[in-house]
Amino acid sequence: MMSGKRVEDNKVFLSTMAGIFKALGDPNRLRIVLCLLDSQDSDLTVSEIVERLGISQPLTSHHLRELRHACIVRPERRGPFIHYRISSRSIIGILKEAAMFMENCSRADEMSSIMALKVLQIKL
Repeated sequence: MMSGKRVEDNKVFLSTMAGIFKALGDPNRLRIVLCLLDSQDSDLTVSEIVERLGISQPLTSHHLRELRHACIVRPERRGPFIHYRISSRSIIGILKEAAMFMENCSRADEMSSIMALKVLQIKL
C-alpha cells in the first residue's frame, strides 16, 4: 500500500505508470531505447540515432521528447549538441520481463521470439 491508499486508487501512481508503458508502447520509441542500450558510447546525439535507425530527425526528436517526459531517457547538453542516454539501467529489467512474457505468449512468431532472446541478452 502507498500512503494508506490502495495502489489501484492512487491516480498519480497509475498515471505515471501508464505514461511509462505508453512511452515504451511505440515501436520507434522502443527502437530508440534499444539503440541507446546497445550503444558502446552509452549516449548518442539525435543525429547518431537518426543515422543508426533511419528515422527522420523530427520524428526522432519527437520520440526522444516523449521518452524524456516518461523519465526513460536523460538529455545532456554538450556544446551545440544534446546527448541522450538511458536514465536508469532498471529499464532493462522491464524490457527483459516483457520479452519473457512475449516468449510465453501464443501469438509470438519465430522472429518475435528471436528478438525477445536478443533483449534477454542485454547486460544489467
